[in-house]
Amino acid sequence: MKAHLELKNDKPTFNRTSPGVFKALMSFKNTSSDSVYFEVKTTTSKDSVLPNSGYLKQGRSQRIVVTLREKILSAANPFTLMIRSCVVPAGHSKDFESIWKNVDPSKICFIKLTTTFEEKNKPSAVELIGLRKELAAARAIADTARRELVAARREIEENRSAHSNDVNSLGQELDDTRLLLIEARREIEDSRAAHSQAIFECKVCLQEFTDIAGNCAPKVLRCGHTICASCVHSLQQNNSVACPFCRVVTTNLIEIYNNFIILNDNQ
Repeated sequence: MKAHLELKNDKPTFNRTSPGVFKALMSFKNTSSDSVYFEVKTTTSKDSVLPNSGYLKQGRSQRIVVTLREKILSAANPFTLMIRSCVVPAGHSKDFESIWKNVDPSKICFIKLTTTFEEKNKPSAVELIGLRKELAAARAIADTARRELVAARREIEENRSAHSNDVNSLGQELDDTRLLLIEARREIEDSRAAHSQAIFECKVCLQEFTDIAGNCAPKVLRCGHTICASCVHSLQQNNSVACPFCRVVTTNLIEIYNNFIILNDNQ
């Protein structure tokens, strides 16, 4: 009887994927003119086949993965897989449990596969030395980069600290300058008040100037200095007055006039 399935590789190869675990890929195609059922069996219950059974239409292909666990494969200890297939009976449901019980055994095709095991090539001693050197160089580069990063972080922290100190120092200088400015303004105000007070008093007797009718009316001497009328009378000799500040003599009392600037400001 002609086989229903055609294998793409009649000797699937197992590779070790991790300690105690081996995997192989298989692929087959339905080359018959009918739809078929298939089932893959192994020689131990610890084996895993996905999918281990199925329904395959005409011309369709199926890929399965076989995983073997806790089994040592070697050339001296090959592993056997059995694939059986049969044509789907007319009107039969996809009840895979009852298919193989009801089908005529003479209509079942069997394919027996003997698998081999390939250990992945281990690197040679020279390759291991080269890999170790590359690893050491990579670690050295990583260590250098790590040290540079630490130094950069330290520099950033130092700059930040110095900048903070500069800001604090500038703030203190600004506060000191502000206090000096306030003190200078206070002195200016005091000086202005004292100067204003000094303008409206006689520098000789220190009496406040009065209006024209008073005894302390401001009088301008020939030299331009101002004293009160009372001091003019006290200092006059022979109808002349010597300025008590610059000693310039005003020879005629008629030349002494009222200081209307002070009089107007004092009103």
